[in-house]
Formats: sequence, C-alpha cells, structure tokens
Amino acid sequence: MDEKSNKTAPKSDLEKTDLKQVLTKLKVDPKTGLPLVIQHNCKQLCSCYFGWLVPRISLWMICEVWIYNIAWMFVLNIIRILIEKAQAKK
Repeated sequence: MDEKSNKTAPKSDLEKTDLKQVLTKLKVDPKTGLPLVIQHNCKQLCSCYFGWLVPRISLWMICEVWIYNIAWMFVLNIIRILIEKAQAKK
C-alpha cells in the first residue's frame, strides 16, 4: 500500500496559525478586537434600521440579509473543504 494515501491532508496556513498570532500580526489587541467587530456590526445595523446615510430598511429585511450571508458562508466553506480534499488526493 502506498504511504502517501495514508497521510492526512495538510492543513492550510491559517489553520496552523494561532488566532492570537494572527491578531498580533494585524496589530489587533485580542481583548478588544472582537468587541470592535461587534460594535461595528451594531453601528451598521442601526445605520440601516434608522436610515443614517442610507435608505431605511426594516429589521426583518436586515435579518433576511444576515441569514442569507451566513447560509452562503457555510455553503462556500463546504465547497472549499471539498476542493482542498480533492487537491490533497493528487
């Protein structure tokens, strides 16, 4: 039996790297990075809901957009994983 077929697929660079190292490289403090992302998303939600600098849309429409984006995120990640597995077999 070939030894290459028994090996697992190599991890991508992002999977090998620790999150703290990535945030440090991007000069983002791990303690404040996530709260800043949440704060930014809340500002964008309020901007769309109250019509600040953009046309006002309903909260239901905002939720639909978020659900749509999250669903496609999972679909695209599954496709990415399948492609990586197919390339690892070569």
